[in-house]
Amino acid sequence: GNVSLTNSGTVNAASGTLSLQGGGTFTAASTLTAASGGDLDFNGGTFDLPAGSEVVGASGSTFSFSGADVTIEGSYATAGSTTVSNGEVDFNSSTTLPTLIQSGGILGGSATVTVTGATTWSGGTQSGAGKTVAKGGLTIGSATSTSEETLNGRELDNFGAATLANFYSNANGLRLASAATFANEAGASFSFISDAAIYDAGGGG
Repeated sequence: GNVSLTNSGTVNAASGTLSLQGGGTFTAASTLTAASGGDLDFNGGTFDLPAGSEVVGASGSTFSFSGADVTIEGSYATAGSTTVSNGEVDFNSSTTLPTLIQSGGILGGSATVTVTGATTWSGGTQSGAGKTVAKGGLTIGSATSTSEETLNGRELDNFGAATLANFYSNANGLRLASAATFANEAGASFSFISDAAIYDAGGGG
């Protein structure tokens, strides 16, 4: 079976992919790092990274959330890529990312996630009491995909050039649920590049 990781020191994805599949126990002294060319993949199990812990990524590194349930209470500081494809990652401390790619899973939490570069959202859910702030361009959906993107009780603020596209306009698109808010801020743009829908998915949204 998969092995659980207990960490009070430093774990480094120096190169290739380090896949964490069995959950883990971390202390406030623990650090997770990824070097350029390294991919630290949270693939399965449950991880709670407490206040005081650190996640640090070099330029050219990747942190992947592909199936685990991860709660980040400590520092998350990366100069590389962050990808969400399955499972759930909750940011309960504010962070700034160079890029964000979400194709599935859940990005949530109570804190603000600011993306200075491109945000690409082609599936999955963003939820929680926090905000996602897209400052460097926002791509929602794909004209060749049947995916749906759900904003559930969360705020998404666009400060750049945003686009929305979906394959089936009557079934897919951006779903707003539980009083979610999409804000196209002053100076930003929002373009429909195919037939697509923005609709109320219920729950007060």
